[in-house]
Order: sequence, then structure tokens, then C-alpha cells
Amino acid sequence: MVDNFESTDVTRLCVKGDSVINSTLRNEAMGALNVWPVHLVRVGFSVGHKAVGSVTVKNDEVHVVISAPMVETAFGDMPWSKEVARRMCHAGIVPQVQLLGENAADTAARLKRHVRGFGEALSGQWAAALPRLRAKYKGTSEATRSTVAGVVGIIDSVFTKTKHVRNALFKPDNVAVWKFGEFVFTAEALMAFAALKKRGASRPPSQPKPKKARTGHRSETAET
Repeated sequence: MVDNFESTDVTRLCVKGDSVINSTLRNEAMGALNVWPVHLVRVGFSVGHKAVGSVTVKNDEVHVVISAPMVETAFGDMPWSKEVARRMCHAGIVPQVQLLGENAADTAARLKRHVRGFGEALSGQWAAALPRLRAKYKGTSEATRSTVAGVVGIIDSVFTKTKHVRNALFKPDNVAVWKFGEFVFTAEALMAFAALKKRGASRPPSQPKPKKARTGHRSETAET
């Protein structure tokens, strides 16, 4: 059923003032009332227009799916609210998002819902690149693709024009949230990624190799 936050009475679903604003849903709601006991459950989060979530009923159970920012809001009064989503993933309550999922649409939806930094555009780009990412992963040795450098290399080889994708994935907020095949993004992986970026930033531009001085009738000065 579709409801709005103005309604507080299940018998007034889809009613505004004295007018029925959606007769189809209104009839379904009233029909449900006559068939079985109805328990009205309302879950509300004030997190802005980027909140992503859904409510479904399965086997008479209400399932509420919310994004990481919404979890923080739910525990907003607690000093550890920002750690809730991460700790849930660590505990196995919320499975990590599999970045190499077989279903592109489902993978994009999970990215957008759970992985910080992935909105509609970036999730769509990742979904479109999934066949190439999976092919690169399968073509890389197990020893390599289980390392931070290996995963970064695979992602960068597919997204050649931008580093934004892998930088968004390797954010501290995303620790324990995703996995890339068998590789799980852990706190240790975050440290390894930081060290990898630091080495890359500190490496000087490539310079020509020095030539060795040759001996003979004509002397040459070695280049430095």
C-alpha cells in the first residue's frame, strides 16, 4: 500500500480531506481490512531527498530496507551512530555488497543504497562495466586479485579515464560494506590503499636511464 505522512488512520488511506486521491489503492486497503487483521507500521526518517529505502511484506512480516545514512539517523542520539552500518556488516547482519554481481540492475541498486559516494550516475556506470570487470577479474591470478593493488589495477584498467570510481569505493565509510569477488574491503585494506596512493603520489616523474660511459679512442661523459 502507498501511504503518506499526513495519514494516521488506516481507514483513511489515500484520502485527502473528503476526497479519495487513489481509488485503486483505497479499495485494496479497505479490502485488506475485511480479510485479515491489519497492523499499521510507520517508519520515518528525515534525511533529505537522497534517502533510499523500501518497505515490503513477506510471509506476514514487514521488511524495511534502508540506506546507511538512514541507519545513522535512526541511531542519531547515540555517540556511535556513524559506526552502526559498518558494525552490522562486520557482524554479518548485513552482507557486503558484491560488486561483481551477476544481475547488473540489482548490483547498481545495492551500490546506490549501501556504498557511500555511489549515486544514480556512478552506480549506472558500474553496472554497464560489469561484464568487463568480471572478465578482468577472472583473467587475473588469484594471488593478485586478492590484494588491494590487484583490485585497484582491475578497476583502473576498466575505468581508464577516471580514478573517481575506485576512490569512492575505498573511502573509510565503506569499510566492510563491499566485496570484489573474494576480496573484502577491510580496515587493513584501507590502510594498504592509503599506502598505495602515497607511494604513487611521491613517485617522481619517469626520467631517462643514465647511459654508461664508454671507453675507447673517444671519451664521453656519462649522462646523469
